[in-house]
Amino acid sequence: MLMPHYFLEMMSEFTKDSLPNATDMMRNKYGFSLEENEVDDIIQRVENLIQNREFLELTKGKQYKEKGLRYKNTLRYLDLLIQTDTGGWNIIDYKSSMRYSDKHIKQVISYINAVRLITGEEQPNAGTLRLGETVKLG
Repeated sequence: MLMPHYFLEMMSEFTKDSLPNATDMMRNKYGFSLEENEVDDIIQRVENLIQNREFLELTKGKQYKEKGLRYKNTLRYLDLLIQTDTGGWNIIDYKSSMRYSDKHIKQVISYINAVRLITGEEQPNAGTLRLGETVKLG
């Protein structure tokens, strides 16, 4: 389900004030295929996220959404890359599914390796953000 991912991408900041604009952008792009209850569900999931202290801590700093990085001759797009105020890096990969798969783990490992190589950061923080009824970072 791409809609929650797109919604997060369209938020200028992870605040309640950014919800109306992101909602409009999502409706403009996906409104033809969304029922109103699905829109409400996505908004509720994002509202839960922007109240999550762990997520807010991880996203402090300079944010790069859908950041393209070339690594091992492949262009990869990171959902959210944050350069922290202390100079470290946080990588967040959005997932709609509440289940991990080997593919997701390999994907995040490749992001870690790319950021490590490009930035020189020894161990960037990385994880997936699963947007279900509750927010799970891991």
